[in-house]
Amino acid sequence: MGCRIEEELLELLERDMIETARYYRREALAGNPWAMCNLGWCHEKGIGTEFNIAQAVRWYQAAAEQEYPRGLREMAMCFEYGYGVKKDLVRAVEYYQKAALQGDGEAQCCLAWCYEYGKGIREDLEEAVVWYRRAAEQENIRAQNNLGWCYAHGKGVKLDYEEAMKWLKRAAEQNYARSMCTIGWLYENGYGASQSWEEAVSWYLRSAERGNSTAMCNLAWCYANGRGTQQDLEGAVVWYQKSAEQGVVRAQYNLAYCYKDGRGVQQDYEAAMKWFQKAADQGDADAMCCIGWLYENGYGVEQNWREAVEWYQKSAQAGCSTAMCNLAWCYEEGKGVSKDEKMASQWYQKSAETGSASAMFNLGWHCAHGLGQEALNFEKAFYWYTQSAEKGDARAMNNLGELYRKGQGVEQDYAQALALYEQASQEGDASAMYNLGECHELGQGVVINLEKALEYYQRALELGSPSAFCALGRFYEKGIQVEMDLRKALEYYQQAVERGDAEGMYYLACCYAKGCGVELNRSQAKELCEKALKSRDLINERDEKLQQMLEELKASLEDPSVGC
Repeated sequence: MGCRIEEELLELLERDMIETARYYRREALAGNPWAMCNLGWCHEKGIGTEFNIAQAVRWYQAAAEQEYPRGLREMAMCFEYGYGVKKDLVRAVEYYQKAALQGDGEAQCCLAWCYEYGKGIREDLEEAVVWYRRAAEQENIRAQNNLGWCYAHGKGVKLDYEEAMKWLKRAAEQNYARSMCTIGWLYENGYGASQSWEEAVSWYLRSAERGNSTAMCNLAWCYANGRGTQQDLEGAVVWYQKSAEQGVVRAQYNLAYCYKDGRGVQQDYEAAMKWFQKAADQGDADAMCCIGWLYENGYGVEQNWREAVEWYQKSAQAGCSTAMCNLAWCYEEGKGVSKDEKMASQWYQKSAETGSASAMFNLGWHCAHGLGQEALNFEKAFYWYTQSAEKGDARAMNNLGELYRKGQGVEQDYAQALALYEQASQEGDASAMYNLGECHELGQGVVINLEKALEYYQRALELGSPSAFCALGRFYEKGIQVEMDLRKALEYYQQAVERGDAEGMYYLACCYAKGCGVELNRSQAKELCEKALKSRDLINERDEKLQQMLEELKASLEDPSVGC
């Protein structure tokens, strides 16, 4: 029964519109410009008469020829968007100007937009503000919003957040969603009003509920981070999803991140890839970088270094600092691309110059070790380690401490080295903790204190320092601050070897060469020496003393007549 009534109602309305369109036609033929515009609209929408764009333009033009404001505006829009006529922005502006001068608020707003973006006329932000204001004073909602936006960004007018808030609220009072979103942004940043996350969330919510996709994304971020509301990761995903489906790049990226990390939704690398791809398709450099990371690790896709490099390159060329750093590492390690230390240094340099602390650290490392450089350059290493350390990179703090301790690229200063080691160790850096132990063992910048050295070595071991395993091996082998225990010493040396520590290889080789705590085995000792001499650890540390000790031990093992 209800369906039949509804159908009858629609039929009645349709009959009414047919009669209405006939009435408009009679009046239009009689020369009434108002009726001409309405008849044009009926043809444009196919309501009450046939859909016919050419007829719509004909009647709009007829009204415009009488200088009727709405007819002028409709013709302007036809030329702006190419409806029924060839697109012509210059002619569109001409029509907007005629209608605007007669006080048509919508035409004034459209003309302002043309001035703002230089569409069909030279860009003139001041003139845009003039026309936005005229339209806004006639209660044109879009003009009120745009005028508020101009004040909020200082476009064509002096920056004035309070004036921005005034106009935006006038539009918001008429339920204009975009204005509500911008008001939320003003409250978020404390522009034109006291900073208030609660107010920001309130306005974002009102805007989002009215369909504004940017507000949906902003609201999701507030839910995700507990700003102005209780943290709600599931709620964040809901709003990111809605915003992302409307094409907001930041929402697509953030939604992908939620899937990648399993925040507010079950971890799903394939879904993460899908949304990163959508954001990347819109040119988002960060999303491109994340796609590279997924390929690098084989998450959601088959592991593929070449694909990873390709995406890192796209992202790096689009300006992503993280991608530049990742691409540099690929060149450094020869992953997905031919190994090229010079190219690695160049990308680290680009990344460092855009503010990446990791790239600054890696570039400092390259300079200190002559990788991809013409020669060792401790001064440059000092500079980049300093830059990275100031950004909070604990590795850089430690390596900067090393330069101070050894007087490389800077005047030797044990006190400064110790301060940097301490700072880095508080950030959980294992190497810095080990270096503190070494300073206390050797009396560098402090009085020799073997008890504290042992404590630092033990803490460094807990953090995973390979060198700490070797140091504890020495302490147990020689009974320093602990009861001598060759079995434990050998265990620590073996663990140091397994972690690639060259010094641990040397001491374990000595044990095999002398039969100390283990059965004498010169060939095993020789293998350990050879392994240590080729190890990345020895190459990186450039420890000439250790290298000489290894070479001498190896030589003695090669000559049966020489004892170890």
